[in-house]
Amino acid sequence: MRLASLRFASLGAAEANKTKTSLRVAFGNGLRPELCAPFREGFDIDHIIEFYGSTEGNANLVNNTGRDGAIGVVPRLLSFIYPVCLVKCDQETGEIIRGEDGLAVMAGINEPGQLCGLINKNDPSRRFDGYTDAKATSKKICFDVKKKGDSWFLSGDLLRSDWFGFYYWCDRIGDTFRWRGENVSTSEVEGVINSFLRVEDECVVYGVEIPKNEGKAGMAKIVFNRGRGGKGFDVEQELEELFGFVERNLPKYMWPVFLRVAVGVGGAGAEGREDKEENNTMTDRYLQNEEGGFEEAGIRRRTNF
Repeated sequence: MRLASLRFASLGAAEANKTKTSLRVAFGNGLRPELCAPFREGFDIDHIIEFYGSTEGNANLVNNTGRDGAIGVVPRLLSFIYPVCLVKCDQETGEIIRGEDGLAVMAGINEPGQLCGLINKNDPSRRFDGYTDAKATSKKICFDVKKKGDSWFLSGDLLRSDWFGFYYWCDRIGDTFRWRGENVSTSEVEGVINSFLRVEDECVVYGVEIPKNEGKAGMAKIVFNRGRGGKGFDVEQELEELFGFVERNLPKYMWPVFLRVAVGVGGAGAEGREDKEENNTMTDRYLQNEEGGFEEAGIRRRTNF
């Protein structure tokens, strides 16, 4: 079931006041943390099992414990049984960071790192046969990770692991951007904003270039479902509350600089959505042209942090 479908399914279940179904277990890959509880409680599901993996990869994970938001678990004391690891890397290019000994630097507890799986050609579960394109295959293999001569499969995904060994999704490498000398995770910003929004609303975050500025500034696009608040729904008040929520839950460098707002009926995919969008910032409001550039124009108000 797609993310948008889960949002509306959770909304429908909440409105029905815990729909009684015969469903007891849900199994799937990558349910966002902010959707876990509404989906489970809305449909009265006893257990949600999440997994992470790829068809060609050897670094697959499963979380069958019911821990919300975790996509897998490998207890640290038993990590030698299932050889996967998180290594530090450039979050934009994926280049592995190495120490003075030439080996990869491991990510710390709750520190984002690229998920890697040890390659062993003699073990069917640890093999990586690659692709028909030899160049593409070479990009997915890293050598000298934990010891000289070893080889590991590069997932291309950033995860973090807690003290016990639960793994949590962070971002796809390349879905981060640099702003004011810091790495900004689009998934992390989306997660915070989505935890403020209702399930029928939608948000996407991405980086945009601004002339004469280093790096990329954050742009958040939000679609408010008009039906959520009826005729009395006040977008301006909602945005003011959102600004405060973002201030309290994200460091300043992660605050979206630009905010595009659309008010529609039934969410982002609904027909008949009012064709009206506003461009806002956490400090000023701007207009964005069709080519994706920016013009300072028509600043209507200022919101100070």
